[in-house]
Formats: sequence, C-alpha cells, structure tokens
Amino acid sequence: MVVEDSPAAILETHGGHDPDARLEEAVLCLCVSLSRGRAAVPERHARHVLEDPPRHLQHGEHYGPLRVADKLVALLWKDAIYLRRHWAGLAAQALFFVLITLLACVVLGHWPRGLRVDVVSEEANCTETLDAPGDPLSCAVLRALPLRGLHPVLQTDVLSAEQAVRSGVSWGVLRFGVNFTLAFVDRVVHQRDADDVLRASEVEARLDTTDFVMSNMITRRLVSIVTDLVSSLNPSMSNFIKFEDPVFGHAEPEYTETLMPGVLLGYMTTFAASLIMSTLLTEKADRFMERTLVSGVRVWELMGCWVVVLVPVVLAVNLVSHLLVFGPMAVPCAGRPAHMYLLCSALCVMTMLAGLLFASVFDNYIAAILSCHQFAVSFLFLSGVLWPLQAMHWSLRSLARVLPWSHCMEAARAVVQRGWGLQHRQVWLGFGSCAIWAGLFLGGLVLTHRTRRR
Repeated sequence: MVVEDSPAAILETHGGHDPDARLEEAVLCLCVSLSRGRAAVPERHARHVLEDPPRHLQHGEHYGPLRVADKLVALLWKDAIYLRRHWAGLAAQALFFVLITLLACVVLGHWPRGLRVDVVSEEANCTETLDAPGDPLSCAVLRALPLRGLHPVLQTDVLSAEQAVRSGVSWGVLRFGVNFTLAFVDRVVHQRDADDVLRASEVEARLDTTDFVMSNMITRRLVSIVTDLVSSLNPSMSNFIKFEDPVFGHAEPEYTETLMPGVLLGYMTTFAASLIMSTLLTEKADRFMERTLVSGVRVWELMGCWVVVLVPVVLAVNLVSHLLVFGPMAVPCAGRPAHMYLLCSALCVMTMLAGLLFASVFDNYIAAILSCHQFAVSFLFLSGVLWPLQAMHWSLRSLARVLPWSHCMEAARAVVQRGWGLQHRQVWLGFGSCAIWAGLFLGGLVLTHRTRRR
C-alpha cells in the first residue's frame, strides 16, 4: 500500500484527512489499524462513502485514546517495517563490525618476526659458524636469535651498529666482548664473581625503545635466549645481559610516549572529517545547499568556502591539543613540537578532503557518519597505533604501507621520540603520503560531481 498509494490517500482510506501527510504518519496509521484487528486494505468503495467527512473524523478522533499496549504494538509494527525496508544497510553494519572483530584478532597481540638486531662479536668471526655449531658461545647466541623472531646482522664495530639504529634500520645492538666465552664459563661453571669476570661475561645491549611494545618484546626475547643458554650449564646463574642506555628513547619507556602521537593524529583526523561532513550534510538536509546552487553559485565555490572557513577551526583545535600535550601534560618530545603540529595539520587537511568526498557520495547523514567511523577504526588498526606493523600479517602490512596513516604514524614517532627533523626521509614520507592521498580524494571529488551532473 505504501508503494501504490500516497500517504494522504492511505490516511483518507482509514478515516483521516491530511493532504500534507508524511510517509511516517501513514505507516503509523496502518500499524494502528493492524493492531486493532482491522484490515489494512478495506473495500475500495469505503473510501468514497463520505466525500466530505465530519470535522471530528478528519484528524482521527474517532479512534479514541489508545492504550499503552496498543501504542507499543503499533510502534513495534512500525519498527519491523523499517527493519524490513532497510535490511541491506543493517546487514552491512553488522558485517562491518564482524570484520572489525576479525581484523582485531589478526592484527593485535601477535609477536613480530624478522626484527633486525646488529651484533658485534669481538671474540670470533661467526660468519662461518652461524649455520653450524661453533665453539664460541656468542655464535650460539646468534644461532638462537632467528628462532625467536630476531634477524641478526653482523657488524665489525659498535659505531657501525649504532649508526644502523640511528638511521631507523635496526632495533638494537648486541656486543660480545673479546673473552666472552672464557668469562662465561668461569662465571657459570667455576662460579667466579670477580668484577672483570662479571663484566666480560655480560652481553651488552643497546636498544631503540621509542616503541614501547617492540622494546619490551625484544628485551624479553634476549633475556629468554641467554637464560636458556645459562640454564643448560648452571640453572642457578642469571643476569648475563647488561642493558646500556638506549640509542633512542629512555631506559624505562612509558606507553604514553608511544601512544600519544597516535592519539593526536587519530583524534584530530576524526574531528576534521566529521566536522566538514556534518556541516555539508546539515546544509543538504535543510535544503540550503539546493537554494544556494540554484542562485548561480557553483559547487566548487560552495565547498571551497567551507574549507576556507573550517580549516582555521581545525588548525586552532590542533594547536590547543598540542599545547596541552607538550605543555601541562609534559609528554616528552625529542624533536620539535612544531614539526609534529605541521604533520598533524597536513593529515587533517587530507582527511577534510576525504570528508568532502564522503559528504558528496552519501546523502544520508547516518551513512556518512558510519563511513567516518570506519576511517577512524581503520586508522587504529592499520597505522600501528595499537600494535606494531611488523606483527601484522603480510597482506595487512602491505595494505597498511599503502595507506597514509601508517607513514604519518611512523613520521610522528620519529619526530617525537627520535628527534628527527624535516630533513629525514621517514618524516618526508609522512608529508608526501598526505599530499598524494589528498590528490586522490580531490580527483574522486571531481569524478563524483561530474558523474552526478550527468
């Protein structure tokens, strides 16, 4: 009936009269009739029994006051009809959250593999004995590293190994002394505790602790490797790894230092996209955009003016957020906070163009907001905010490397925790990915409006 008749005709069929009736009023009238046991489609001749019904029948007063149970049944009928009409959208929402759950199970909590660790062995050349049993214990430790997900790379001196860490290629440096094997045997087997024996039997480790999760995982693996080696000789011995001051980060890193760059980027990008989408969709819903376009204003002029007005708002909120984080909250920043602000601002402008694209594609406010939430969730899972990219499945890692959030996340952590500036390649990749994806969103916006114009 809703498809065949107009809302006014449906109300007139059931005793009401309202030429400006809406679809919701007609559906509610049908639900009330069904709840009272009346036929939804009465006889056709009953529609014209009274050409001019009495005044008290024109607005449904003949129904009388409804009981609470009748109201609830009518509302349930209305909700059931709504669910039936919008089953595709509801199924898509349910499928999206199922996929998010599966994505969380695939991304979070897994141990990364293939983490590079540079090794300096001053007692022997382990190149020939790395794949075969050798006499030096340092080579035995090297053979155990790949079994725990670490990728050892031999270096000739400590300076070269530390330079690999400073360039962002390696996650740490392990150094074995000249008399490591002899001192290790004296300490474990003969239980000698002289200072020179203790120092010579220690494995010196300098890690990159800028990523809280990665540094803790590498620390645990190194401790477990040496503990297994010691327990095979003397289970009562321990403390054979001496962790020196890290190359980057702090000796006791906090999770806040690792998480805060991602929180700033995630909050600001979601705010920027939702702000411009809600503004344009509200203007669409109020029919103000149609009246503006009819008056001769082009769509590019309309959207460009909104971008000019809203960009200062986003930049101001971004500035206040950075001042609070690096000011009263005293989150440490090894680099310049201005570089972090510029990177976050570039990502906000890129997401504002994405918001314009979604506001142009979707006319429904709810659908646009859900798409914005999907953006936020994909940022959390595929940018390395919650868990390192190295621990993802290779397919998801490849997808994350294409998206702009992962490059911006790595650039933000490089600025905040490593102190890198704009001259570093990894920082420029963050700005470059924002520029490339801004161009893609702008091209999609042009294509969308040309398609709709046809």
